[in-house]
Amino acid sequence: MPIAVYAVVDLLSRTSDLVEYYVAGRRVPSAFNGMATAADWLSAALFIGLAGSIYASCYDDGLAYVMGWTSGYCLVAFLLAPYVRKLARYTIRDFLGTRFSNNLVRGLAAIAAILCSFVYLVAQIQGIGLIASRFIGIEFSIGIFCGLAGILVCSFLGGMRAVTWTQVAQYIILIAAMLILPVSMIAHREGLGWLPQLNYGRVMERVETLEREVAASPAEARVRADYQRQTAQVQQRIDALPKSFYDEHARLVEEIADLRRHNGPLREINERERELASFPHDSADAHAKWSRERDALIERVAAPVPMTKAFAPGSADDESPRTHQLNFLSLLLCLSIGTASLPYILTRYNTTTSVASARRSVGCWTLFFVALFYVTVPVLAVLIKHEILT
Repeated sequence: MPIAVYAVVDLLSRTSDLVEYYVAGRRVPSAFNGMATAADWLSAALFIGLAGSIYASCYDDGLAYVMGWTSGYCLVAFLLAPYVRKLARYTIRDFLGTRFSNNLVRGLAAIAAILCSFVYLVAQIQGIGLIASRFIGIEFSIGIFCGLAGILVCSFLGGMRAVTWTQVAQYIILIAAMLILPVSMIAHREGLGWLPQLNYGRVMERVETLEREVAASPAEARVRADYQRQTAQVQQRIDALPKSFYDEHARLVEEIADLRRHNGPLREINERERELASFPHDSADAHAKWSRERDALIERVAAPVPMTKAFAPGSADDESPRTHQLNFLSLLLCLSIGTASLPYILTRYNTTTSVASARRSVGCWTLFFVALFYVTVPVLAVLIKHEILT
């Protein structure tokens, strides 16, 4: 259904005029251009993975992504967008070449734009294939083909004009899917109203209380003790190498042979054969696999880090909180500069009506529409945490 909407928008926006095709005639209102830019940025990786990242890491990587990507638009608003619109070139390569009157700069800009776009497109195409294979049930390669065909259908007739209005429709669909379906409905069911963004602090207090109760519960202690027992068993297998490898391999082979001799259930035979197929190939492989299994169990034995705890190391082998802080700031800086330098973001400010409109588009409307999404995503992560703990 959304692809059909985008295709109709493309047909209605078709044009053969060069200025319309490349920069939408430079007459897109700042509010709609801000909405289109926000949709441009709300990619598959952000829409699918950001809530999970905040749920898993909270103050570490998750919050850095939210702050870094949002602050990048502040850099665009103050340093780049008005000047890109003032020179009124079609591409960033043309903008830099004209600004510095140097063909070398023009060539470097073209190479940088191609490299950035290639890396970004690989991630987006991967996301298209995963979405299609998981939710629609078709093959990964066919999903990629259908996704790219949809993009072509929604853009080749009208160029930037069609892409702009298609992305306006796309933003409306994305933000409705985020605000209405999961967030508002879950919050209303939990008694937090239809706008949980206004009650975010209260939800965090609930989650913090639940985390303390779960950490102090006898059931949690029993689970952690069970993982500790499994860790000790795996460590014993590692210490007994290579004898433990040969013993367990021989045991699996003997169990399969015994089941076949006594006409055992086919399901059990298949299970043992799958277990034998995934068994380590030699002693060195067994050491590597069992060490990874032991490390995963050690992480489960450790007490969970509270969601409100900032820059806390996950285990004794992790970096110190000071190193986490430096990593957080470095990631935030890279995300801000990276967002501000994306060529397909900067090109969009050539579509506005004037320099002032370009400044309003990014400094006001784009930040508003992006922040609407980024304020909602942490709420979704906390609501999911609240659902699991209760």
